[in-house]
Amino acid sequence: SQERSSGCTDCAAGQFAATTVSSTCADCDAGTYSKATASSCIDCSGGTYSQSRSSDCTNCTGGQYATIMSSTCSDCGAGAYSKDTASSCVDCSGGSYSQDRASECIACAAGQYAGTDAATECTDCEAGTIAGNSSTVTCEDCVPGRAQSLTGQSVCTECVAGTYSSYSGLTSCTDCRAGTFAHKAGLANCTDCALGYYQASEESSECDECPEGTYSINRASIECTACLT
Repeated sequence: SQERSSGCTDCAAGQFAATTVSSTCADCDAGTYSKATASSCIDCSGGTYSQSRSSDCTNCTGGQYATIMSSTCSDCGAGAYSKDTASSCVDCSGGSYSQDRASECIACAAGQYAGTDAATECTDCEAGTIAGNSSTVTCEDCVPGRAQSLTGQSVCTECVAGTYSSYSGLTSCTDCRAGTFAHKAGLANCTDCALGYYQASEESSECDECPEGTYSINRASIECTACLT
């Protein structure tokens, strides 16, 4: 400290003297600070902190926060985050999550979702549903003609020729029954064999023409009938 010509002594940074007739300098409390020759201490602003007898406030780092006049920074809990000098934490938005003391939220990967704000983890999409992109809030059902038997997937699988799926959100495709066919992948329904055709097997991609000397008078026939001679 520097002695003035009047015989008074300057208070050091981190201390103060409230009156001109003070006999001693007092320390600033934690959560406040002062520069040299201060007559009062200044509150630390939100996002900063100090210990007692501080000459300045210290910034909180990302993942932490401090309210006004704080003596320390507190960690953000899981499901929230903060940037440097934050006075509060911000909840992660749907489709993302965080662990403790996070400076940013992490997007859910494709095949996963977080349906609410402040999520602490992402959840795998159920079988029959998918999340095709990251940051998904809800999973989508597989559309008719597709299915997905596994959890945590980003794409549905096309039903192969000879199979079908009629509804959304299915976990598997169904074989076309005998007398019907699905001529290509990704179909929602099987087609009946036409008159003059038949199919004795399940899971077929085409119908067979009735051999010479036989016929079928009904659609979706599983066999042909011999002509009368």
